[in-house]
Amino acid sequence: MKRGTSLILAILLAVMLVPQAVYGANVTGGYKEAPGLQIRVPAADDLLPSRTVVSSVSVTVGTPAAGLVPDYNPRVPLNANYYVSFVEWFDQTDEYYLDVGSSTQRFEQGHVYTVSISLTVFDGYEFSGNISVSLNDGKYDPSIRLYDDPTYSFYGTVKISYTFGAAPEKITLVEATVTPAVAGAHPSYYVVLPDDSNYYLDYRGGTDGLGIYWYDLTENRNVERTEVFQAGHWYAAH
Repeated sequence: MKRGTSLILAILLAVMLVPQAVYGANVTGGYKEAPGLQIRVPAADDLLPSRTVVSSVSVTVGTPAAGLVPDYNPRVPLNANYYVSFVEWFDQTDEYYLDVGSSTQRFEQGHVYTVSISLTVFDGYEFSGNISVSLNDGKYDPSIRLYDDPTYSFYGTVKISYTFGAAPEKITLVEATVTPAVAGAHPSYYVVLPDDSNYYLDYRGGTDGLGIYWYDLTENRNVERTEVFQAGHWYAAH
């Protein structure tokens, strides 16, 4: 009997030492099931670091005008969770890219230019797939393209592009003629501009909407239309 008992114990021990088969395995983030054992397999998202979503961005760039140097230093808000990572200007008229960072290449009058600005998030952040973009305080409506981060599957860079209208001429000199102040005379509100001027008098300002007002520099006050200039006083027309 002892020999028979020993044989049975040996068989039981051998069975216990045989590796158990795994049934119903789930390798997509669930559990691997085995008799008496459950093993958690992390899903792909569990392995990625947590990030804060950035749903809106704002950037300001200088607009083209004849004679000006392209702006290669766009501004983003203070303490933004993203930064300007790349800027380029393209001349749509002559079809070429302007030299990045050039201090001598300038906008040409009548040419059409496109600016492209790339914004990249800092570590710990990601862009929303439905990002909202404000260019120059919402004055322009740019095109938007999102790019995946090369390491992880999330939006790490947004490229903003906008095509401005033809670059206007830069005005460097403004001329206007007014009747000078003469003691005893009433102020004149008649302004003459050059015939070929590319600017105009804004009548929304000045005294009574006349586009000009007189200021008494001696007494530090505006001059009324009904009064006359006083001898010995200094006056300025604005």
